[in-house]
Amino acid sequence: MKLTFIIILLFFFNAQSSKAQISIANTTTIYLEQMYVTPVTSEIIISGYPNETIGSTYDFLTTSISIELSHVEAMEVWLECPNGSKVALINLHEGGPWEAIPGGYPTTSWNGTFLGDPTLEDVIGTPGTGWNYTFSSITNTWGDMETELVNGNFLPATQFGNNGNSMNPNGVYLPYWTFDSLHGCPVDGTWTLNIQDNIDFNNGTLFEWGLNMAPISTALLEETSEDLLHVLPNPVESVVEISVAPELINERYMIISAQGTVIMEAYVTSSKMVLDLSALEAGIYFVRIVGSEELDRLIKL
Repeated sequence: MKLTFIIILLFFFNAQSSKAQISIANTTTIYLEQMYVTPVTSEIIISGYPNETIGSTYDFLTTSISIELSHVEAMEVWLECPNGSKVALINLHEGGPWEAIPGGYPTTSWNGTFLGDPTLEDVIGTPGTGWNYTFSSITNTWGDMETELVNGNFLPATQFGNNGNSMNPNGVYLPYWTFDSLHGCPVDGTWTLNIQDNIDFNNGTLFEWGLNMAPISTALLEETSEDLLHVLPNPVESVVEISVAPELINERYMIISAQGTVIMEAYVTSSKMVLDLSALEAGIYFVRIVGSEELDRLIKL
């Protein structure tokens, strides 16, 4: 079986001020009973990255929501970045003057599918069990939620939902719009999650949501040198050859998953290294080299 990897190379000087990967969450619980045709919003405010923007498809890795909801078919969920650009994550309501996202899932196809394991009574402050749903344009394992709804990608809601069908959380969904919609967004500022219900008998709970991005610093783009670090081939099938400048020998390198987990860690021993990645699952990985200079530089290949 041939696996394909995409390797993004992140090169840093100064591990203390590493800016490449930003993971942040809002853990405030919000009850979703008052969202009929008016979105409920939750904010994440980011600061400390004044020169960094979402500049390519690989800069915005994932967004996740932990939620329970009694009727996903009526929902529109979208993310708004600090400059007002939006990306639709879920669009499962079609038509009506109040719809926030054009298109969607035909109302004639509703079948009462859940998110998470919801309580079926409209009781404020009595939540069901939230399941975590992740969306990505680059690490998705499934199609968008509409596609997976049509395909019957469900699990039974056994705790509160009377074994009703709930969208499967055990994969990564494609967002309704790709994260390309976020190109040009500054990292610093207010990121807003919007959840809108388009039927008046829906209820649910948002437990948590978060962002995971690896933006490129616009202030450092002109300082980046392609001579410092090379990787071949890319995408990778199983073995990758990494070539580094002599001044990087004896520095520490790490291979990191798109979720931020350190998969491999060692030291650069020569200007050309061959790494066997055949044991890894297909996906997006970062190669991070950490030096001791007082300068951050980011290379993405």
